[in-house]
Amino acid sequence: MGFIMKHLQLLWIPVLTCILITPNFLIAQPTISGVINDYTEVTNLDLCSNSVTVGSTNNFSVGDRVLLIQMQGASIDQSNSSSFGTVTNYNEAGNYEFATIQSINSNQIVFQNYLVRSYNPSASVQLVRVPQYNNVSLSGTVTAQAWNGTTGGIVVFAATGNVNLNGNSIDISGQGFRGGNAVNIGGLCPSTDYYYDCNNTNGANKGESIVDLSCAYQRGRGAAAGGAGGGNGHNNGGGGG
Repeated sequence: MGFIMKHLQLLWIPVLTCILITPNFLIAQPTISGVINDYTEVTNLDLCSNSVTVGSTNNFSVGDRVLLIQMQGASIDQSNSSSFGTVTNYNEAGNYEFATIQSINSNQIVFQNYLVRSYNPSASVQLVRVPQYNNVSLSGTVTAQAWNGTTGGIVVFAATGNVNLNGNSIDISGQGFRGGNAVNIGGLCPSTDYYYDCNNTNGANKGESIVDLSCAYQRGRGAAAGGAGGGNGHNNGGGGG
C-alpha cells in the first residue's frame, strides 16, 4: 500500500505543475496600436468638491484611471533682449498627478482622492484617460492625438506585467507643441527685435511651449522657453515647437 501511494504522489507532482504554468500561455494579451488615450479639456477645478469640469465626458467612466496635467502657464522675461523667453516662474505649468474617477455628473468628474497639486484651468489643463493592463503587446506604433492647443500630445498607459513591443514603437514625433506656422511674408528692412506682434511682417511665428504667448509677442527671433524663435527679415521660417 505504501508503494502505491508513493507512486501516486509522484504522478500528481507534474499535473499540479502543469496547472500552475498553463494559464501563462492560455491567457491572450491585449494588443494596442494607434491612439490609445482619450482627452478632454478641463474648464474648471474645484478643490472643495475634489472635482473638475470638463469639455466632454465621452469615453470616460467611473473607475477609470486618469492623468490630470497642466500644459502651459509659465511666465517669461518679455524684454526686447537676448534674455527674452527665459522662464521667470513656472507657476503651475507641468503639474500633473494620477487620479481615479469616483463619479460623473453631466460634465463634472469627481475623484476618489483629494488632489495634491494646484492647477490653473485658464492655462491649458487637460484630463487624459489612462488604459490599464496586466501584460500588453503592441501590434503597431502607439501614438497620441496631436496637440491642438487644448488637448493631446501625450501617450500614457499602465502595465503591471510585461510590455511586449514586438518590434514596434511608441512614437509621438510631431504630436506635441506646434511649430510656428509658415507665412509667406516678410519685411524688406533689417529687423533685429526679439519679438513682434502677431500681425507684424518683420518676424516669423515662434514655436509653442509651456508659455501661452499673447499676440504682442508671437513673432520674432526670441525663443519663448522651450519653443524656438521665428526668423527675422524677409520670408524666414517659423520656430519649432
